Amino acid sequence: MTKQPPFSDVITLCRELVAIDSINPFAAYQRPDQSWHIEGQEDEIFAYCREWLERADCEVTMQDCGGGRFNLLAEKGTGEVSLLLYAHVDTVEVKDGWTREQALSCSSALRDVDGRTQEVLIGLGANDMKGGLAVLLRAIALYTPTHYKLKLALGCDEEFWSLGSQCLIESSFLDDVIGIIVPEVGESTVDPAPDVSLVTLGRCGRVEFVVDVPGSGGHGAEPEAEGRVNAITQASRIALAIESFSARLPALQPFEESPQKVKASALVTSLQGGTGTLSIPDKATLIVNRVLNSGETIDEAQRQLEDLIQSLYDDESLQTLSDGRRVSVSIRERPTPPMSPYLLSPSQPFIKEVLSVLRQHTPVELGMGLSVADENRFGGQARKPVLVLGPRGEDSHAPFEWVTKDSLIKLEALYLHILKHFDQISLDLPRSI
Repeated sequence: MTKQPPFSDVITLCRELVAIDSINPFAAYQRPDQSWHIEGQEDEIFAYCREWLERADCEVTMQDCGGGRFNLLAEKGTGEVSLLLYAHVDTVEVKDGWTREQALSCSSALRDVDGRTQEVLIGLGANDMKGGLAVLLRAIALYTPTHYKLKLALGCDEEFWSLGSQCLIESSFLDDVIGIIVPEVGESTVDPAPDVSLVTLGRCGRVEFVVDVPGSGGHGAEPEAEGRVNAITQASRIALAIESFSARLPALQPFEESPQKVKASALVTSLQGGTGTLSIPDKATLIVNRVLNSGETIDEAQRQLEDLIQSLYDDESLQTLSDGRRVSVSIRERPTPPMSPYLLSPSQPFIKEVLSVLRQHTPVELGMGLSVADENRFGGQARKPVLVLGPRGEDSHAPFEWVTKDSLIKLEALYLHILKHFDQISLDLPRSI
């Protein structure tokens, strides 16, 4: 059953959402009891969305994620199973190159996109992901299912620790969900042709390792004295070995019908050590960002790094200290678990149904993302069927982020086709992958 409430169109709605400051403060700290407090700024946008959803006859609740952070949850319709629409509401900060006023004003411009002139909306979060959020708010206002429950979850803190999605998967809200659709920034290493809808069916995972490297210490005037070991020198050898290791990691072709290839990687993002005084550095620390491909696990990645370091001891590139201390590897402490990779088959029942609808209305290209997002929580941890179907835009996390108006209008129509389709089929679908 479709109805036409007196709500803003998707373009106006996107403008209104961009104008609301929901910038993630990127601030967190541990309390004395070792629990985490993560700062946020979603109250205003949640108030706006809640008012919209209540006018759309949704049952709306706020899910407490702790530390003053919340998710907004909405439900509409009745049934034994649910379909979930998901979006995060936070954005990154205003990057150098444009002003706060420009970022929050959501201007229009003409731009060459995919070989033709198109009108775009420019503003902070326009592409990541307030354009997609506008599509979801419109879809749930315009459609009431008759054979299933339509759920909407708006998450906090995606841009930092993904606190909101972690809170969501730890709750019972997903128990009856047969599939999740997210209008997030889609990804593929191969650019789709113009007017082709990119459907992302997987994402790489991500974990950070801390490599603690001991040194001997000692007076800096005698660096070559017996038993002296410079922690920074040791750490530098490890960093170079990690760079070579990363180059050897294999690439994966996730879909037979697509030339896309996805490669895991290991990147040293920090090397710190020494005091800048006349002392041999007695400790150094490396931070290693490890991108995990489909099929890789966090434990496996840690073992690989430990084995690499052991090989450096074996060929005497690294020295064991006279007191027996050696390099150690640990997972970097964070408020939420690291992100596991996931990859869904196009033949998975929920995915197959959605693709069948889309292909009636648009050409489709399948993709797998290199970066992590809240979908990793759903597909990698909760093992729920999830796909990304977002608008056409670029420059997320950069000045003058944009999304095309036509893609928002097209996306709204596609989401409505999908919602209607699930009222017309058997919903006896698996709830996990």
